[in-house]
Amino acid sequence: MRADLNRTGGTLGPAFDELKAIVVNATGHARLLTRDDVLLDKLARRIGQVGLPSLSSYLDFLKCGPSGRAEFDCLIAELTIGETSFFRHAEHFDALRDHVLPACLARNGASRQLRIWSAGCANGAEAYSIAILIHALLGDRLADWNVEIVGSDINRAFLAEAERGVYTDWALREVPDDQRAAFFVRQGSGWAIRGRYKHNVRFVAHNLASDEFPCLHNGIFAFDIIMCRNVMIYFDPANNARLADRLKSVLVEGGWLFAGPTDFNPRLEQNFSLEKVAGTLVYRNGSRRPVAARAHRAPAKAGAAKPDPSPIAAITPSPRSRRSRVGPTRCRAAPVPQSDIAAIVAFADRADWPAAARICEELLAADNCNAPAHYYYALVQQYSGAAGAAEQALRRAIYLDGDFALAHYQLGLLRKDAHDTAQCCRSFRNVLGVLGPLADDHPVDPCGQITARELRALATRQLELLGAQAGDA
Repeated sequence: MRADLNRTGGTLGPAFDELKAIVVNATGHARLLTRDDVLLDKLARRIGQVGLPSLSSYLDFLKCGPSGRAEFDCLIAELTIGETSFFRHAEHFDALRDHVLPACLARNGASRQLRIWSAGCANGAEAYSIAILIHALLGDRLADWNVEIVGSDINRAFLAEAERGVYTDWALREVPDDQRAAFFVRQGSGWAIRGRYKHNVRFVAHNLASDEFPCLHNGIFAFDIIMCRNVMIYFDPANNARLADRLKSVLVEGGWLFAGPTDFNPRLEQNFSLEKVAGTLVYRNGSRRPVAARAHRAPAKAGAAKPDPSPIAAITPSPRSRRSRVGPTRCRAAPVPQSDIAAIVAFADRADWPAAARICEELLAADNCNAPAHYYYALVQQYSGAAGAAEQALRRAIYLDGDFALAHYQLGLLRKDAHDTAQCCRSFRNVLGVLGPLADDHPVDPCGQITARELRALATRQLELLGAQAGDA
């Protein structure tokens, strides 16, 4: 197939140049700028798979609605590297086990909360390795803690593998044979991670090069520990500088950042202090930008003019000519003001849940029929470990606005954690029903960070995973 991709004037032509720009912008993979041969091989494979005759026809196909976007995910899967294994770079896990995790557990003893991010998690081996360490350190006390390990990756195929949690002997090469049975069970020719190590781990699609964070909806905020290893080696200096700043914005004061031994990013040393721990070097966040004080709002007087609405779109879809498949919309509340959203996110980013909850409670005291306010209150309750209160708030939001797609999705995740397969499948199907008539680029959150296409893909993947798990059972 590669021989059929004709060069023009000594180059591969404008179609290849445009494809390369799209891929590099989407992934931050700067090495592809000088490796036309690598990119061409991957493109030739995908072009052959979809049966198209040329680079230009493939470029046109990528721009063609949902099918093109699905194919772009397949191309990204070809270009991203998933080489990983359990307890890879043993010195990092020694530092986690012997110093970093004990220090975080001691510091957070009052709140009993711990948040860890495995950024660029590939097939999830790193996230599950951390879960194994935490189980060993906390033992029976884990039930009293609110521990969340978030694994994220741009490659949706990797995330599906991570959710499934079945690994080859090669991925377990650093795990001694006499310990495998404690962490895994045989499943065919592979090894399945035991369910107790999956309970505190969740996976989200996230692009370190282009997605904004902190992001409350995806849980990308207020981490005690971030593992971002063997990622920065692929980014150019501009992307690495931006990434270092964003990592600092979601790492709590005193939090720890692990980078790969080959990752070179000068901005890290500007943003963090470098400490030697258990024979390896780890970055430490020693300062945080201050959270701006939030002005107290006096109650509105009767008959007083309302302030101008926030320029941010409401978390409600455009009005439709037919009723929602999940029931009629009972209320169209005003959007939560941008300043309140920023304040909620700011307090959440430093894990100050009481302060974040107070903002939500003030909003609800002013208007208890505001579905977005109930939604944000649910997120605050969920991340602070109050799953029951979070579910109640989500159900209230859905009662007030049956078309609230994000509320349906978050309810599905909560019911999934509770092992209520029937209810979580119903919630994810409701997401797809609500999103059905919406354009792919329609924002479904007030900050424009999540589109209808992205949420549709998330709900679809959850349903696929639940179906696969039912088949395995």
